[in-house]
Amino acid sequence: MNPHAVLGVPPDATPGELRAAWRRAARATHPDRGGDAADFAVVASAYARLGETAPPQNVVVVSRLGIGHLARRWLRRRFARGPSRVE
Repeated sequence: MNPHAVLGVPPDATPGELRAAWRRAARATHPDRGGDAADFAVVASAYARLGETAPPQNVVVVSRLGIGHLARRWLRRRFARGPSRVE
């Protein structure tokens, strides 16, 4: 069965939309919440298959910006807070 149809998301869904749809479906089908174990297994399998295709968010940021840019950005943010208030 199509994992997008199981979760009720379009094929171009973002990772956040996939996670939200999985949580809704898991909540509805979980055996501890009155659902069927077989249905829950189908939902979990669909999310696992779709989760493998979406790259993690931090990988996308590193590949888009590059490690040097990320290091400079981190340093600017880390030390832009001004002097410490310790007396």
